[in-house]
Amino acid sequence: MRTLILTMLVATAFARRSMGQATVTGSLDDYVYAVPAGWTQTVYPDGIVYASPVFETGERCQFTVFQMRPASGDLLADARRAFVEIFQVDPFQNNAYPFPTATLTRGVGAAGWSYLVIQKSIRGQVGDYGTLLGTRLFAAQLGDRVAIITSTGKDPLVSQCFGNLVRDEWPRVFYSLAFKNWKAVPQDSLVRRRLAGAWITATASVADRYVFAANGRLASAAAKKTDRQTPDAYVGDGSYRIAGNTITLTSDSNRSHPQRGYFRLEADSQDGSTWKDRLCLLLEGIGEVCYTRDEVQ
Repeated sequence: MRTLILTMLVATAFARRSMGQATVTGSLDDYVYAVPAGWTQTVYPDGIVYASPVFETGERCQFTVFQMRPASGDLLADARRAFVEIFQVDPFQNNAYPFPTATLTRGVGAAGWSYLVIQKSIRGQVGDYGTLLGTRLFAAQLGDRVAIITSTGKDPLVSQCFGNLVRDEWPRVFYSLAFKNWKAVPQDSLVRRRLAGAWITATASVADRYVFAANGRLASAAAKKTDRQTPDAYVGDGSYRIAGNTITLTSDSNRSHPQRGYFRLEADSQDGSTWKDRLCLLLEGIGEVCYTRDEVQ
């Protein structure tokens, strides 16, 4: 119950608090996104709060869309400043055990806008899942503007809607996200180069390894690991196609039933200087699974 009360208080504070800087008037209308089914909406002058149903654990998650703010030219600084103003916590302080460590994620959306995400659990210590509040702040660079979206719930290890184990609504919100006044910059050719290579995951319930080649060929976990040739002659056991943030995987043995879904290429860091590439796939019938580069090939 304490987590539910904390989350509700935070959501109310989001929408009533000035963010401490000038906002871009009317910019709430520039956001385009999908809202999880069953979530309610509350509109305030400087933001819109979406709240989940109350779960049996007492958790109620929210994500909040804020009026955009002028950009300083430093997206990390803008994101950090917004995090402090909204959550009243500096995400880069108290990052040593027993306090949860902040995670930074950076990437480029399918339309060409750069984004940065700060995730950190607050209001408790590692293992204190009764009080820990899981927070995420997403900041997108849109020329001279910065878009801000936040999400809150219980710590990701136990959350029912922004969690690592039960359910995570964030990927579907992210994949639906667009901005009306942003002129898209095609990314497909760049993304193909970044996607090329081998990717692995420790998840046992799905294919644990993919190899994407520059020629559009694909090797799944079932393919022979020795099936490596030059990028232009790679064979594998299937093919792939990307368009924006959508991906289609087609097995040679089952071409009539391709797997369709969404993907994102990002990099994670816990110190702001060392970054690790990550590929996340949200395929039909499968929750999002994230992979890291396989450096041993």
